[in-house]
Amino acid sequence: MNNKGNYEQKIVEDLLELGIPANLKGFIYLKDILIYLINNDIKDVRLKNDIYKIIANTYNTSEYRVERDIRYS
Repeated sequence: MNNKGNYEQKIVEDLLELGIPANLKGFIYLKDILIYLINNDIKDVRLKNDIYKIIANTYNTSEYRVERDIRYS
């Protein structure tokens, strides 16, 4: 398995260990946010202005819904 697959699997395991149900949209959003941050080696990020917008565009939803789904998770 390549390195990307290794940390993606680790992220999923860690989110599940934290008790976040995998069937919630917030789980998928959190996973994608973490993968994005790792892939782009981003150290300084503003969630609402940067990351939520990227995830919202990816899933064709609003930044508000991304934030809400993550909080619900």
